[in-house]
Amino acid sequence: VAGAITFNYVITREQLPLSISDWLAQYDFTRTQFLIVINILFLFLGMVLEGGAILLIVVPILTVLGIMTLRQEHGLHTTFDAHGGAADNLLLTTTILAIQGVFLALGLLVLKRQKYVDAYMRSAGNSAGSYALICPGVALSVLLHFWIYKGLVATGTIAKFGVAYWGLSALALIAQFAMIALVLRLNRKHFGSTPAPHSVPAE
Repeated sequence: VAGAITFNYVITREQLPLSISDWLAQYDFTRTQFLIVINILFLFLGMVLEGGAILLIVVPILTVLGIMTLRQEHGLHTTFDAHGGAADNLLLTTTILAIQGVFLALGLLVLKRQKYVDAYMRSAGNSAGSYALICPGVALSVLLHFWIYKGLVATGTIAKFGVAYWGLSALALIAQFAMIALVLRLNRKHFGSTPAPHSVPAE
């Protein structure tokens, strides 16, 4: 929650939603052109990251876009008195979570087929791209909090501080703590002390 609040402040302070909207308006992308740009982006990312990690990177990107949309709606409300409904926020966050679920499933499937965990988590192999696996978990945790509070609670679907509230919040916290554990594990693998090689007598 603290990370989400800080992230919101930075996005609002830097006016990222307006900047990106202006940039997109300049080029007036069609759907086909937009997909081409995304494919080119994935092509460049594929030069430095593994396939599964690239698919999972979509999750934090969607979280950023979702938060930007919510903050822009808040700005329209405070500046121009344009009111957006809680149902709209629920629909937005639910849709993004559903898309994130698809990319999470695809990414994890690719990682399993590539035996990524065996290669870079359980064995001596190291990959700097493995740190990209942290972003999706953190992003999912952040968006879950928005979905719970700005969507479910705001529409009255669940009661604030009720059983469902804490049960869903627990999922976000589990994801967060899992990513903390992953960071510590990767740090030990990448920066931990390596055993000194054993000397072999010359023959």
